[in-house]
Amino acid sequence: MPAKTTVGIYRTDDWGTPPPYVRDNFERTAALLADAGFTVREVVLPAEYNALSDAQHAIVQYETARLFDWELREMRDRLDKGVRDLVEGGLAVTQSQYNAAQDLGHRLRQRFDTDLGDVDVLMVPGSEGEPPPVSNCGSNIFIRMWMMLHVPDVSLPAGRGPGGLPLSVQLIGRHNDDAALLTHARRIEAALAT
Repeated sequence: MPAKTTVGIYRTDDWGTPPPYVRDNFERTAALLADAGFTVREVVLPAEYNALSDAQHAIVQYETARLFDWELREMRDRLDKGVRDLVEGGLAVTQSQYNAAQDLGHRLRQRFDTDLGDVDVLMVPGSEGEPPPVSNCGSNIFIRMWMMLHVPDVSLPAGRGPGGLPLSVQLIGRHNDDAALLTHARRIEAALAT
């Protein structure tokens, strides 16, 4: 393991989704790491990666629709609105769209480690903002890509939002290299805690 961690800053295609305080906090976190002696540099992944979030969502919709087929037919009104919307959205996903989404994930999984270049970890936003109320688990928009790539990721607390609630960043590692990601995450967490 190198003595110095190289952190790749990646602003996903969903960069404009969260409010400005999330983006400002992300930039502040990157600056803190640079000031703490980490090598911090921008990473731009090929444009094909921009479709991963939507592809992952299409797969989840498609599979959820098939899983809840009976419930939708037999007890539609008793299903939670969020589940019902997900299932109904999944019914609109065709087999060919599902296959294309799976193919995209497979193709990019094969090349992600190479596309990552010489960075040790990728840092991306952890969420769209402060944690939502207890009745809502929030959006998964910033984790879809990484679920689709089957890579390890860890979220770390990093700053606070306007309501005083914690914000986070995610660190993304290479395939099958969870131990290295956790080692780098410990270093980064310690730097952010000072």
